[in-house]
Amino acid sequence: MSGRSRCRPRELVLALQRGEVDLAIGYFPDIDGIDFLQQRLFRHGFVCLVRAGHPSVRGTLTNKQFRDLPHAVVQTEGRSQEIVEQYLKQQGIHRRELLRSPHFLSIPMVIASTDLVVTVPQPIGEVFGRIVELQVLRPPYPIPSFDIKQYWHRCQHADPGNRWLRNMVADLLAE
Repeated sequence: MSGRSRCRPRELVLALQRGEVDLAIGYFPDIDGIDFLQQRLFRHGFVCLVRAGHPSVRGTLTNKQFRDLPHAVVQTEGRSQEIVEQYLKQQGIHRRELLRSPHFLSIPMVIASTDLVVTVPQPIGEVFGRIVELQVLRPPYPIPSFDIKQYWHRCQHADPGNRWLRNMVADLLAE
């Protein structure tokens, strides 16, 4: 990357077009069109987290528990959480939202010290489960998974440095 180390998803398309960002890695469904190229790296699903000593959840999370338990909801500028929200809305699944957080970093400690449940991308949940004592559970609903890709602007396609970077990322991250 040149210039900035991080930009908001809505600014990313312009930053790629202007050459301020050489390569974007993540879930960015708005980056499309003939000016952008992409490569799928891997697929992610979601997990639910509850504290290790939760009084009513032990090893599995039922549909009823998901609907009835209080939830923490992460509202980031990233797009993956939209998949969960859209799925629940389309299926008519209502949950009790008790807490909204603008980022993931506070979530492990909140979940570990309350009876809240949270739904997060699987890799985040697995890391959080290693940091604090949490149960990492499969959601009781088939929430769609999503692809993590790398994206670059067409003007960078033949650039040797960009090609090298894309190959390194693919070697490190691709399934």
